[in-house]
Amino acid sequence: MSPQMPRLLEPILAAYGEHCRPLEIQTLGSAGGFSGASLWKLNTQVGTLCLRRWPDEGPDDKRLGFIHHVLFTAVDRGCHWIPAPLRTLEGSSFTRDAGSFWELQPWMPGIADFKQHPSSEKLSSAMVALASFHEAMEPTSRQIPAPVIGDRIRLIETISSEFGQLETRISSSLWPELAACADPILNHFSKHAAQVRDRLRNAAGWSVPHQPCLRDIWHDHVLFQGDQVSGFVDFGAVRNDCVAVDIARLLGSLVGDDCDAWERGLGAYLNHRRLEALEQELISICDESQVLMSGMNWLRWVYLQDRQFPDHDGVIRRVEAVLQRIGARLRPD
Repeated sequence: MSPQMPRLLEPILAAYGEHCRPLEIQTLGSAGGFSGASLWKLNTQVGTLCLRRWPDEGPDDKRLGFIHHVLFTAVDRGCHWIPAPLRTLEGSSFTRDAGSFWELQPWMPGIADFKQHPSSEKLSSAMVALASFHEAMEPTSRQIPAPVIGDRIRLIETISSEFGQLETRISSSLWPELAACADPILNHFSKHAAQVRDRLRNAAGWSVPHQPCLRDIWHDHVLFQGDQVSGFVDFGAVRNDCVAVDIARLLGSLVGDDCDAWERGLGAYLNHRRLEALEQELISICDESQVLMSGMNWLRWVYLQDRQFPDHDGVIRRVEAVLQRIGARLRPD
């Protein structure tokens, strides 16, 4: 093994064979993410690869197998920007060692730089790539209420029940920058939770197509080379749901509350793949509820659940983006 190889990785990469032996290896830590996964970038004789160790609280083997099945299906049907996992010598798409699940995938080129260098071409490319992924997935024959709607109703009710406790736990001594963001987040939730919950409850009975969705496709998970999408990354949230959740998540993170850009982005999607009327109505509901609860989730994770986020600056950037959307999307009546 290479002297650069961390001993922890030796049995993992041995499961994939000599062709995956790294010529160079770069430890990336969480690579700016908050899921708890650890990443390594490997230069090998078969190209550049990404090794991921899933967090202990991550998917079990059945769920990880489902996620990988979705990725294989997408690649088989032409989604070249989706990284299909490599198989081990025994034919599995993942391995287990040291109590964790591991996967090895092609390293996707490009950079998530839409915010730094936005363009109509990039927006269109991202939405067409998402539409193509959705098109590659086969909807179930059933039409059922979107799971995301029930999930968010329950989350609003949970947050509402915790609201008083959360208010008392927020302390500027623990994390001053985050505490400074808390008041507007709490105030907007207090003012708009009932309204958003009512919209969700109204949509809870709508029957819509149901298929594999990414569910966490946002700015940092979409890579570009020039104006073209070169990769989607991070698939830990993949689950069967309504495509509206993906469309809302991606458009909201890329263009915020720019109505013209929303129309252009949705138009690019619709030019590639049609949506039913109820699916289109669910997009705004998904976006509205996402904006309402995102900031509250960060507060809950830190102050109620004592979750640790070493990248404080990254968290504050995420929360500040939430505050921008709160101010524009959920104005007081």
